[in-house]
Amino acid sequence: MQKNKITAFINNIDIVFFVLFLAIFLSLTIYNYLLFHTLAEIFSIVIGFAIFIIAWNSRQFIDNNYLIFIGVGYLFIAFLDLMHTLSYKGMNIIVYGANVSTQLWISARFLEAITLLVAPLFIRRKLKYHFELLFYLISTLIILLSIFYWNIFPVCYTGTELTMFKIISEYIIIALLISSIFLLFRFKAEFSKRVITLLISSIIITAIGEIFFTLYRDVYSLFNLLGHLFKIISFFLVYKALIETGLKKPYDLLFRRLKRSRDLLEDKSHKLELINKDLKSFAYTLSHDLKGPLRRIDGYSYSLQDEYSQNLDSEGNKFLKNIRDSVKKMSQIINDILKISQISTIKINYNKFNVSKMAKEIFEELKEQYKDKKVEFLAYPGMIMKADKSLIYILLTNLLENSLKFTNDNADSKIEFKNKYQGDKIIYYIKDNGIGMDMQFANKVFKPFEKAHEDKKIKGSGIGLATAKKVVNIHKGKIWIESERNKGTTIYFTLGV
Repeated sequence: MQKNKITAFINNIDIVFFVLFLAIFLSLTIYNYLLFHTLAEIFSIVIGFAIFIIAWNSRQFIDNNYLIFIGVGYLFIAFLDLMHTLSYKGMNIIVYGANVSTQLWISARFLEAITLLVAPLFIRRKLKYHFELLFYLISTLIILLSIFYWNIFPVCYTGTELTMFKIISEYIIIALLISSIFLLFRFKAEFSKRVITLLISSIIITAIGEIFFTLYRDVYSLFNLLGHLFKIISFFLVYKALIETGLKKPYDLLFRRLKRSRDLLEDKSHKLELINKDLKSFAYTLSHDLKGPLRRIDGYSYSLQDEYSQNLDSEGNKFLKNIRDSVKKMSQIINDILKISQISTIKINYNKFNVSKMAKEIFEELKEQYKDKKVEFLAYPGMIMKADKSLIYILLTNLLENSLKFTNDNADSKIEFKNKYQGDKIIYYIKDNGIGMDMQFANKVFKPFEKAHEDKKIKGSGIGLATAKKVVNIHKGKIWIESERNKGTTIYFTLGV
């Protein structure tokens, strides 16, 4: 308990010092108001320059541009405040009278309000720092020229009272500050709760201070004193939010969006997992609910064909055969849907294995289904692959079967399975010299139930290459096709392992 109290005191020791400084500033007003004003302004000027220095030197790694925009703005705000301090009544450094000092003050407050209003817009936008610097530099030069050279800046103080321009300007500044609070609150998720509280508190206190600056009649009056006290407090809160928090707790302020992105990714991953489970459940339900009626249709049609085919004419037998063929095709489609849903939810286990040997075994199995095809198969020997063995088995089965379907009945029909290197990447490919296809259908062939040919003799549900693409995607690889009609097809794929 005692240790926690000591730690809390150390963490807030700057607040203790600030309160002491504030008490000293107040006591100075009894002795000399000009000294109080000078020290109060110097305090805010130093903080303004400090905000710029830390923000500018952090610009390379800050994702949130709010801090950088504020930093650049406060550099020029601090400069105008410095000019205001040097021209203040009694300083005798820039001797232009109380009106000039008030003009510089109102210019700095306008610049501050506009900076706070615009800064939230760059929280999620890219900021071109040098353009902002140039904009503030030109704006500050125009302000100084309008006051000291062109003499066109509106009068703010007559010597005995504030002008209507000065009073209205203060209320406009207050309105801008309040608007900046609402705008900043919209982006509160980009900051920690502590930082957003400090920033909004600073702006509110600045606005209250501006109210006091509409009420004084003399530059040494009580309202002027209160206005400067509130300014000191507001600048200190900006220090706490943007300097201390930006340095001592950078992950809370600067990398908060990274944490939010990670949380969002985890949430989406969880939702995707639930969707995959629902997909798998739906596929099994689809399989169960549809296969039952299909089996009955297949059974009845078989009995009808076996027992009553002699009672039907050729047209009737043809219809019966079409029914049985359609049932088989429908059953195959259901099996394919079930297969592709299982691939989406499978957990990958990476292992090294001889993929050349696997390809030869798959081809020998497929030859039993395509006995009428006279095809030579060549697999580059000794190819070792690191991937999920069961998924690669599905991938090669679909790719080799696809090549077998589209080979010609010529004696020189050939299918090859090889690899090649492109930099440090291995590209595998299966090449045939079959019927080929028009490349305008290249993207179509990898979509479920899509076909790039109209040949009804070639059977298939159109899901084989879609399944192959799914396997490659799971391995974070790429798959593509090159083909030419009557000259064959080559399917390439990589694995992002």
